[in-house]
Amino acid sequence: MIGQAEEKVQGGKLLRIKVDYNGKINSAHITGDFFLHPEDSIDQLEALVVGIPVNEEESKIAEKIKSYAKGQEVQMIGIDAEAIARVLKAAMR
Repeated sequence: MIGQAEEKVQGGKLLRIKVDYNGKINSAHITGDFFLHPEDSIDQLEALVVGIPVNEEESKIAEKIKSYAKGQEVQMIGIDAEAIARVLKAAMR
């Protein structure tokens, strides 16, 4: 299945996520008017969510993203892990 969701997160930045899933995430495409530094972090973030089960709790997804960002020293400007997890879950409804 293909799902998509978007949200204007706090601060007015747009976050859009498109996912291909069937019980788990097969692929994800994350776009919007936010910034990640380093810039290639978006590809790694998309790869990070592949394999997450559709029924995974939003809080666990956010923790996985936070752990990745901290470990790779990724700066998220205009979005946060909770917003990504929330929109990702919305895309799978």
